[in-house]
Amino acid sequence: MTRVVAGSSIAVLAAPAAWHWTQLSSLALLAACGGGSGDETLDSALNECQPRQLMSLEVGSSYQVRMTQEGFPDATVTIESIVAPAVPFAGKPLTRQIVSWTSVFPGGSRSLIDRQVSTSYVERAERGLVRELGRDHEQSGDFGSGRSVRTVFDPAIVDASFTLARGQSLTRTTRGLVTTTGSTATPSPFEQVDTVRFEDRVSLTINGKTYDTCRFAVAQEGEVSSRSWHHVGTGIPIRIENYGAPPRSLEMRLLVVNGEEI
Repeated sequence: MTRVVAGSSIAVLAAPAAWHWTQLSSLALLAACGGGSGDETLDSALNECQPRQLMSLEVGSSYQVRMTQEGFPDATVTIESIVAPAVPFAGKPLTRQIVSWTSVFPGGSRSLIDRQVSTSYVERAERGLVRELGRDHEQSGDFGSGRSVRTVFDPAIVDASFTLARGQSLTRTTRGLVTTTGSTATPSPFEQVDTVRFEDRVSLTINGKTYDTCRFAVAQEGEVSSRSWHHVGTGIPIRIENYGAPPRSLEMRLLVVNGEEI
């Protein structure tokens, strides 16, 4: 079995042309599309940082966040998410959360574009949480066209990150099978491990406006690999820092929730 250690709840920011597909929906929303099970905290109430769009599972609920990467002021990343009606998955109807990620990199005679779409199949879980059974991912544009991958989680994910109190942490393990659409190859098993910590509730000023945020950190093999600041009231990350080589960060320039700018 392959063991993958990667931050599933916070994006690992790769080179501008190569946003890793397994991080797409995680950047958009901490609990939206993964992060593994944290069963030891399932008795806790949801905290103030919960991603309300996902937790409500209200069809039609949407958001858009436009971000720029530090050091690349002309490049933009636009993340759009919508909760869509249920369709059959794993033998039963499941609500979909569809997250699209469009990166535009100006340069030369034309802009380079990378577009990725991740569809998570979710249902209501206990204590206000959400259970994710699987995910489809497609990529198009200048950095990989036509790739389509399906992930089936075993067991299904119930991410308890948003039950944490300030200062608490939990270690999450995600397992499942990954299949490339149209391939006759045997599905690939994987295991993904990370630890998420709700560090603090802090004020964050962007473009002269101050936002109330929850700051989370994700650690891999004992080292903090990334942090994200989630807007209190929507749960959407408005700043993400990755401490890889080289370190990178994304910061919000526009946030629209259900048609209203925040």
